[in-house]
Amino acid sequence: MGKSTEDSAELQAYKTAEKTYNDAKSAYDARVSKASSEVSKARKTKNKDIKAIEKDRKLFLEEFEKPIGKFVQPKSTVTLYRTHIESDKFRLDLETGMKVEVSTSGNTSATLIGTRDSRQLFINILTSQGNMTISCNPDNELEARSFAGQISVAAASVVQTTEQYKSTIDSFDSRLQAEQQDSSLIDAAEVSLASTRNDTSSIDQAKVLMEEAGKLVTDDEMNGHLKRKKRNTIIKWGAIAVIVVIAIVCWFMFQ
Repeated sequence: MGKSTEDSAELQAYKTAEKTYNDAKSAYDARVSKASSEVSKARKTKNKDIKAIEKDRKLFLEEFEKPIGKFVQPKSTVTLYRTHIESDKFRLDLETGMKVEVSTSGNTSATLIGTRDSRQLFINILTSQGNMTISCNPDNELEARSFAGQISVAAASVVQTTEQYKSTIDSFDSRLQAEQQDSSLIDAAEVSLASTRNDTSSIDQAKVLMEEAGKLVTDDEMNGHLKRKKRNTIIKWGAIAVIVVIAIVCWFMFQ
């Protein structure tokens, strides 16, 4: 709102005070908006940190639960995990001191009607839980011995593996709990926002000066000023609406 040569000195003073008030209000709104953004930022950071821990925990579990060995036979597949072995028929927990042995029997011999094959191959597992025998294809002796070795290695370190697993999970859970309970950043941002909202001194002061200046303006001159403001506002928003419509039309035309 620029000054008019027809404006009285009192109206000019009022317009100046009015602009000061509007500027103070805009500055206040900007400060509140910024403080509110800091609260949102703090909350997003908190959620991001929590999700990062949850993701790392999930990845650790997925990696820990992956098979570390597999022995495929025609009738069954035995899978070795860090803490146990299993197939479609059994599951056996690994333990320190368990015995894993490969045994063979029989042979091949020529007969009048062809070759006689009486070979047998087994992986024998002996634990405090009981004994288990895995029947294998005699042609897969090297693979059977390799798999038995893998079981022995995993069993020898199963206590340490289990302790490390528990320690790692406990660490993830402790970090997650601490992160969930720590609201210091959000609290500080919310305190700052409340303080910013409550500090309306600049607006209050500017409003008092504007109202005091307005008391010196005649009713007719003030009414004319308010009508011009209303008209200018309508023109402003009408122009914005036209621009938006033109932008939408252009967007559809060039799609």
